[in-house]
Amino acid sequence: MNSMVAYEGPGNSLLYYWEDSNQGSGTETVAGPGTTFSAPAIGLGNNSTGITAEGPEHSLEFYWQTYGGSSGWNEEPAAGNWTTYA
Repeated sequence: MNSMVAYEGPGNSLLYYWEDSNQGSGTETVAGPGTTFSAPAIGLGNNSTGITAEGPEHSLEFYWQTYGGSSGWNEEPAAGNWTTYA
């Protein structure tokens, strides 16, 4: 992977852009409208890409996908409501 960016998209959605010199590029929807209320953070580890962002009601949401995964993004709450203020 040469480049990857996570960003807040239309309607407070979460989008992921990737570019690879061998495989081209693409944009994926990580989470739909009404899910993202801050600039996300992105990181790599444990054979996966991870993204965190402030979610609805000031929660902290964590999304991850295994490298080369075809099953989409997984979501896990990282902190409950009223815990996150970006």
